[in-house]
Amino acid sequence: MAIQKDVDNTIEGHLMTVMKIVKLIPDDADLQSIQYNRCGRTDKGVSAFCQVVSFYSRSNVGEGNVGMISIGTGKTSDVEIDYVRVINKLLPKEIRVLGWCAVSPEFSARFSTTSRQYKYLFLKKNLDIALMQQAASLFVGTNLDFRNFCKMDAENVSNYERSVMFVSITPYNEQDMNREESLYVFTVTGTAFLWHQIRCMIAILFFVGNHLEKPSIISDLLDVTKVPAKPLYDFADGLPLVLYECLFENDAIQWQGLNDSVIKNYESLWAGKTIETHIIHLMITSMKSQLTEPPSPPKSYNHVPLLERKTEMSFEERIQDKYDFT
Repeated sequence: MAIQKDVDNTIEGHLMTVMKIVKLIPDDADLQSIQYNRCGRTDKGVSAFCQVVSFYSRSNVGEGNVGMISIGTGKTSDVEIDYVRVINKLLPKEIRVLGWCAVSPEFSARFSTTSRQYKYLFLKKNLDIALMQQAASLFVGTNLDFRNFCKMDAENVSNYERSVMFVSITPYNEQDMNREESLYVFTVTGTAFLWHQIRCMIAILFFVGNHLEKPSIISDLLDVTKVPAKPLYDFADGLPLVLYECLFENDAIQWQGLNDSVIKNYESLWAGKTIETHIIHLMITSMKSQLTEPPSPPKSYNHVPLLERKTEMSFEERIQDKYDFT
């Protein structure tokens, strides 16, 4: 999502470029000058269904008449700019503005958000879903310390307490829930999340689902007096993760501008990906039918219990290391 130094292909980069081309913001505008804020900062490969940004933009209605739009155009009109059509006309097809809303100057896409919901999709395979559900429930709580479930940024973040309001693990399709290739969805709702937090949470749940760790590992890792430093483990892949929903104070956002062309764009994208998926599945089926020997058993995996692994530097050690000049 976020603009990066020396990286051209970011959502914000494309959005800023297009808004300058269509003259919604000045040519010399930057994120600070238009008071730009984003609801969430998704990583490379992570999708967002409802990413929300707020900023000051040009308006046809007139300066001061629309809360988030105050630059003005020197003219007034009863008809506002069709922001969705104007911006989507030049954005890459993978990026689409779904709607817009005028808001008060006090509104912030980041700080006015009351909750954010993410979904993570995964295949059932041999995972013990019931055990994963039991473990996932231990994430729910207020002001839990998630320093063992994130990529620590000690220079910029000192508070690792977060509140999780809801978690669930459910089948994507109830009629197809018992097959190994069944798709399941891990849903988590909270006020805010740390860097890679959800990908770390699902990684530990996969250990539990594979009977490599007990559900109580969640409680252990949330107890920083017991586990003050994060054990070394890889966080889950970012591709199946989606920022699914963002809610705001007092229904501050009343979307408008969503049109049929946006839906048709995604229907076309879905049709192409569905056909591609079935071609790959057809290829797998064909190759399996030509096997002359039974498939080899999966390689054994020597799992080292998390609490017995080497750890990263703790938050306190990182801070001491940063300021230790002796």
